[in-house]
Amino acid sequence: MSVFDLMIVHTQNEKSSKQAWDTLVKMYNIITQAHKMELKQKLYNLQKNKMNMTNYFTMVKNLT
Repeated sequence: MSVFDLMIVHTQNEKSSKQAWDTLVKMYNIITQAHKMELKQKLYNLQKNKMNMTNYFTMVKNLT
């Protein structure tokens, strides 16, 4: 099953392309919001401790 197949499954009952698009926007917006919350939690729990700044910033960059 491809990504395209998954999109069809979620939009096959919509009556117009606008409705299909709105359904996909809602679906992917939820994923985005969940990802934002996860990143916020990781940043909140991040601690520098005894790391130097270069290593700390590398760790921050690699959170995603």
